[in-house]
Amino acid sequence: MDKSKVNFSKPMLIQSVAFKDVFLRMDGKGISTTCGAGAGKVNCQRSMAPTGAFKVQKQTDGTFTIESSKYPGVFLRMDGNGIHAFAGSGSGRVNCQFGASAWERFKLHEQSDGSYTIESAAFPNVFLRMDGNNPSRKEEDFGTVNCQYGAGAYEKFYLQNMPEIKNVKDMFNKITK
Repeated sequence: MDKSKVNFSKPMLIQSVAFKDVFLRMDGKGISTTCGAGAGKVNCQRSMAPTGAFKVQKQTDGTFTIESSKYPGVFLRMDGNGIHAFAGSGSGRVNCQFGASAWERFKLHEQSDGSYTIESAAFPNVFLRMDGNNPSRKEEDFGTVNCQYGAGAYEKFYLQNMPEIKNVKDMFNKITK
């Protein structure tokens, strides 16, 4: 996944490296005002449904915001308060926020394999973590998305442009191999 092949002006899918057929999902239904603790739900999905499409936008300070394509104005929010050491199953809270302030800004770090880690700009060395375990084989609304101190396998993601409708099946078959 060469960075030069990612077009940040088009909607993105955020795919787990550890769980090949799992994508980030954000349900921002009903969120239309800022809520201090955030709102909505962030977890996993197996499909390329609209809840998994994001606008990844570079800000003037070099950070990025991750906005839902389905719920305009609703951003990924990461609360890394008190996270100062590795926790096996992760910690902190990841949800949604209307509008983007400090907790909705991220640093994208490209890895040697073409994947990215997504670090909180507000909480240094705190990364987005996705556990896509899905014993019930649900299509959406499963798994755990939270924070981790440091980045390992569960904190690595492929950023991919949302494919044209005609290419969805071919792309999905390619990335799940």
